[in-house]
Amino acid sequence: MSRTDDGFFSVSHNYPVFLQPHQGEASQQGLVDAMPESFRMLSEIAASEQQSLGLIKQLPQGDVISQYLQLQAKKVDILLQFVMAQQPQQGSECQGLQFGGSHLLINSPTQLQTDQVYQARLYIKAAQLAVFCLVEPRIVEPGAIESASEQYQLDILAIGEAEQEMLVRASLLEQQKLLKLRQQARSQ
Repeated sequence: MSRTDDGFFSVSHNYPVFLQPHQGEASQQGLVDAMPESFRMLSEIAASEQQSLGLIKQLPQGDVISQYLQLQAKKVDILLQFVMAQQPQQGSECQGLQFGGSHLLINSPTQLQTDQVYQARLYIKAAQLAVFCLVEPRIVEPGAIESASEQYQLDILAIGEAEQEMLVRASLLEQQKLLKLRQQARSQ
């Protein structure tokens, strides 16, 4: 797990975020202690996938095996996402507007305390991604993005290394999609 810095860019994307106040430490241990079992399972699966896929790519026919295992891992991720989506969500539901490896941008229907650490559960369906992390909100300047609700930047204080890598990878993939759409629009 790692504490994030501001070295990551963010990309625009709509997704649900559930926030609830965090009572423990805003640390790696606090993250582990507060993490729901379903997110713990996803974290362990992601970490083992990263480790094994790196080793398999070094084998002579590693690409074929790697592709097969990535497909299997994707199936497991989709199944776990489905199971998690069926569970009742705790906390206040917010609308995510942007995400990246170091922060999130959200609309919140309720006012958040800027000196409070929150547990965040975010679900990015397009990337089959569910992440649990600890965040601290900062108010976004009014008018930065049009909205009827309060806007906050959620600085990620604690997140698993595998989850941070998945967030970064998902933001890069989303950016690629946006660039392809722009390129297609220009060529028409």
